[in-house]
Parts: sequence; structure tokens; C-alpha cells
Amino acid sequence: MEVAEGNEMSGVAMELTTEECLDRLCGGNIGRLAFSTPGGLRLVPLNYAVFTGSIVVRTSSYSELGTYGADSQVAFEIDEIDTEQETGWSVVAVGRLERVVEASEIQRIRDAWDPEPWAAGARHLYLRLRWGELSGRRLRTTAVPAQRSAQRSAQRSAQRSPEPGTKPATRGIA
Repeated sequence: MEVAEGNEMSGVAMELTTEECLDRLCGGNIGRLAFSTPGGLRLVPLNYAVFTGSIVVRTSSYSELGTYGADSQVAFEIDEIDTEQETGWSVVAVGRLERVVEASEIQRIRDAWDPEPWAAGARHLYLRLRWGELSGRRLRTTAVPAQRSAQRSAQRSAQRSPEPGTKPATRGIA
């Protein structure tokens, strides 16, 4: 799959194999989980572990994730982006998020690789995503990164400069 920008080819997106997706999942520990709430979609960053072919996270039972994410369809994503080299990859797992309730199962997770939340507070609710879909993409640029970086810098400078004859925007109380 190729990704076009204007009439110029800016990069090439390649599908990752299932094995490549699993390697990246097993090599990480921070991802984002998307789920639905009555107030709309939520996307939360969190720590995770891969355990017996599933993604395991810890949260509190009173959090939005614990309240609305458990027992629902979710999407989980990890990625790595190098903005200087204009390369990166992304892996997405989609499936049902379920509560882990058996004490023996929680102990097996803890013994193997317990996901350690960075967020403060008690996180005693274990949730497991057994994905039904697992996909990934890798992107690499076909342009010279240094040239593109210079172009982006010039564009940012132009965006920050006020139009001739206009006052620059100010912040604060008027």
C-alpha cells in the first residue's frame, strides 16, 4: 500500500505480518485503549502485559475503563514513531475486553509479567483483551528526511508569522 501526498509519493506503508505484530506487542509495555462510554469514545494510555495470547491491563473498578470498558468491544494500539527519519509502525488489536476474576488466573498473570501501572492509586481490576483482529503497518518515507525537515520548519515559521497588516494574536485577559 502506498500513501500519496499531493502528486508526490511521500512514503510507503507496508502491512506487518501477524508474527511481526506479536513481536512488537511482546516488546512493549505502554499502549492506548479505545472504548465507548455514555459520554462518547475514550482513548486512554496505559501499561500492559502480554499473557497467554492476550493483552492484560490493570485499572480501578471505579474508573471509566473499569466501568464501561469491561465486557465490551475495544481497540488497543501501540506504535513507535521517528519523526526525524519519518518512519514508524503501529499495531492494533480489536476484541472483547473481559474481567479476570479467578484468583488463580490473576496469580498466574502476576507470576509471569504483572502490568505495572504508572498512575497512582490502587489498580486491582485486571482486564484481558483476547483479540479477534490483530493488524499492523510500517511506514517509511521515500523522501530525504533532512530535506523534508527543513520544509516543515519553514512551514511552521510561516504559520507562526502574522499576515502582513494584521496584529499578532495575544493571549490573556483583555
